[in-house]
Amino acid sequence: MKKLLLTLITLFGIVEGASAQCAITSTPFQNCSYYGDRITAFSLNSIPSVGNAGCAPSGYSLYATPIRTLQMGNTYSWTASTGVSYANGLGIWIDWNNNGQWAANEIVAFRNYAFNHSGTLTVPYNAAVGVNIRMRVMCSEYYTFVASTNPCSSLNGYGETEDYNLYIACPGALPTLTVANTSTYICLGQSATLTASGAQNYTWTGGAGTVTNGIAFSPTVSATYTVTGGISACPAVTNTAVRTISVTAVPLAVTASPSSTQVCAGVSTTITAGGASNYTWTPNNLTTSVIVVSPTTSITYSLVGYNGTGCPGAATVALAVSPMPTIVATASPSSACVGSTVALNATGALSYTWSPGGVGQSIVVSPTVATLYSVSGLNSAGCAGQSSAIVLVTGSPTINVTASSTNICVGGSVTLNASGGNIYSWTGGPNTSSYVVSPTTSTSYTVTGTNTTTGCSTKKVTNVNVFVPAVAVQSSTAICSGAAITLTASGANGYTWTPGGIIQNNPVSPLATTVYTLTTNSQTTGVTTCVTTRTLQVTVNPNPTVTASASPSIICKFASSNITANGASSYVWNTTATTAVISVTPGVSGTQVYSVTGTNSFGCQAGVQVLLGVNSCSGLQELSNQNPISIYPNPNKGDFTIKYAHDLELKLVNELGQLVQEVSLNGGNNHTVSISQLPAGIYFLVYQTDSGQAMQKIMVK
Repeated sequence: MKKLLLTLITLFGIVEGASAQCAITSTPFQNCSYYGDRITAFSLNSIPSVGNAGCAPSGYSLYATPIRTLQMGNTYSWTASTGVSYANGLGIWIDWNNNGQWAANEIVAFRNYAFNHSGTLTVPYNAAVGVNIRMRVMCSEYYTFVASTNPCSSLNGYGETEDYNLYIACPGALPTLTVANTSTYICLGQSATLTASGAQNYTWTGGAGTVTNGIAFSPTVSATYTVTGGISACPAVTNTAVRTISVTAVPLAVTASPSSTQVCAGVSTTITAGGASNYTWTPNNLTTSVIVVSPTTSITYSLVGYNGTGCPGAATVALAVSPMPTIVATASPSSACVGSTVALNATGALSYTWSPGGVGQSIVVSPTVATLYSVSGLNSAGCAGQSSAIVLVTGSPTINVTASSTNICVGGSVTLNASGGNIYSWTGGPNTSSYVVSPTTSTSYTVTGTNTTTGCSTKKVTNVNVFVPAVAVQSSTAICSGAAITLTASGANGYTWTPGGIIQNNPVSPLATTVYTLTTNSQTTGVTTCVTTRTLQVTVNPNPTVTASASPSIICKFASSNITANGASSYVWNTTATTAVISVTPGVSGTQVYSVTGTNSFGCQAGVQVLLGVNSCSGLQELSNQNPISIYPNPNKGDFTIKYAHDLELKLVNELGQLVQEVSLNGGNNHTVSISQLPAGIYFLVYQTDSGQAMQKIMVK
């Protein structure tokens, strides 16, 4: 079990105490007797080791002899046998610099487990010369490896380590030097590299300048170059080699013409070469006469042209590359309803072109389906950038509106019902699906229906036609009391006037101001019958109360009397006079009749007659300036007193000459009589005196 555990540790490289460098005097402790894990034979440069077939008790041996002499630069063969019952791994280290330390990079051979091993080793030119140096050969336990970085540590108790002495000597002579270069024939301006091998150090001579081995240089003239190779520790040991390089100084006249020296980043441009038959472009190592390039930054393209003979020509093309604008396109909103608008905006350039769409940094679109809008923007250098924005479109709901009727009479109502959405809004109306309207004229009603899931809306317009019968009624009018008026209307099929069931076109004579109502029936397209109501006010204005009186009311022929009219605004007499007071001078005796027609502010008229008594005046006189009878007060308001000193019989007549009352003045009533409640007007007391018949006028206001 212990053997198996150690084997697994070694197989998986789990080694404790490993060191990249350690003293050559270290002696790893190992057990090489178990299962024969040891070095059974070793030979270097055909010189076998003596006495190493066995195994020292500690698993370590130093074989000071024989000392093997090795020359610098030479290669030598070695062989080794390991293991008796099982195969072992093998490692070889040489302390080339003789610093007394084993270093990990000084390993010479590293072999997998096997019974027999072989290989070669070459003595480096930097090895310590003229001294003995140490070589270590280490064998691992069976079926394991030797760690390449572990020349000093014990191998977990199994295996063997053997050290040997080597002597490093200078070689008798260097082998022939090998020189490699790019070409023995170059053109002026080209470079060449001279690389010699086979020695430790090299010195080049010849030409117009200094040449360093393996470093490119540009010769300006044709020249032969000689290299001397040597070994630092063995200065007497050298070798030489010669190489000639010819330089030609006439290049081809090669041209390179770009389609434009100002290009946009990433945009293709063409460069055309001329003057040669073969071309090489750098960068990109293109070999055609015409190249298409798409630089992203300003760049210079170099061209070398060949024609098969002579030296190549060269040309350069510098392209100034302007950056492409970074365009950012946005849509607000990015998801819209059919029929709604979306604002597209772009940034990052100076001018913009949208497809589909238009020109400008910002445009407004109304997509009906999901649409990808692409925008191209140009910067100040004319370089174009691209971007795009997608607008998703959601279908709007299909809104329907039904009406209980689309043709109604004025004053009627209609119920509108919307469907197809989740919520509704009527313009100027409620936010419900149903809307009851009573338009007075034909009206369009708009409802907006919204699908609350998508947020999209649709408007629907419905027309309601309103029939207004063309019923015309004469305008309101006024009449005078007692006059008649004919009520007329038009535009209907039937007419009914109230009150009174008046028949159309028949006259009426209202006693007072009256409002007449007309109900009509009208037939129209799409509507059965429309009933219309109209009103007409007939204003009844009062007639004037016209009065007239003559003063005096009894006169003699060719005497004058003033007749005065009252109770109206204007007057017309049968004498054609138009004043309120007229003066008459009748030349015939008898009762004269004077009539007057008065008109008030309403234009209504009334007439009255005045009787004027005209006597031949043989005995009648009016005692207007005498006072045989005392009447007081006069004028009065219908109540007055008559007094006389003697018995007297009197007649009270009105201005028409009609007897109103007979009055008797006597001692029984103390010659005094009181008259009362006499209506307003002009009255005359007529009596007989000693000198004849006389009269006295009384005015009752």
